[in-house]
Amino acid sequence: MEKKVVLHNVKHSPSSIFTKEDVIKLIEKIDVESTLITISELDFSELLKLDELFMETKAKEKKPFMMSLYDYLGRAAGKSLGGEVFRTAMALKETVEERAISNPAYTGNVHLYRREFLDEYFNKKVYEGEQK
Repeated sequence: MEKKVVLHNVKHSPSSIFTKEDVIKLIEKIDVESTLITISELDFSELLKLDELFMETKAKEKKPFMMSLYDYLGRAAGKSLGGEVFRTAMALKETVEERAISNPAYTGNVHLYRREFLDEYFNKKVYEGEQK
């Protein structure tokens, strides 16, 4: 892609991971004849930003996919089953997160569990949604 096209796209983009000024600085360092940027051409702050982005991406990749019992079962689990699953998760020292929800049937927090834990708990795969 030509430098002018990239600059145009960055300047007119509604959002970006980096600020537009940072991207423009990086792009301006690209030689029209060469598409490679050597590390020596980047300043230290640019390298730090790239490193932070890389670390954030790696952290997101390692984070387990968490889901509620409603997401997993496709229906409300109810207090009894929900309590059983929660007590089992606590006994097994599973990671449990919470998410606030509000709908006509329920307003409050729901627990989120790893999909793999729910598969083990229910001894089969109930969830047939997209893989995360």
